[in-house]
Amino acid sequence: AGVKRAAQFINDASVNQGKWFPTGTGPDAGKTRALPEIWSKPKEFEAAQKVFSDAAPKLLAAANAHDAGEVKTRFGEVGKACKNCHDTFRSPEEHD
Repeated sequence: AGVKRAAQFINDASVNQGKWFPTGTGPDAGKTRALPEIWSKPKEFEAAQKVFSDAAPKLLAAANAHDAGEVKTRFGEVGKACKNCHDTFRSPEEHD
């Protein structure tokens, strides 16, 4: 049940991600780890988001099917999609 809830949360996030970075929310708006490339390279950013939005429903389907092996595979794909976007469009976390 926990895996299904998490997969649903991830899927919902993949659907809503297009609303997260509207015009005017970049570095000029205040402190953010979002890189300016989100707004200066929108096509590349949309392509990275699409990888996530394509992978998330597959994870949800595997979770709903109770297929542990497929969940593991699809979770890896979602993780790669997240990492790709974060590596490209998010600055590293600052450590004090």
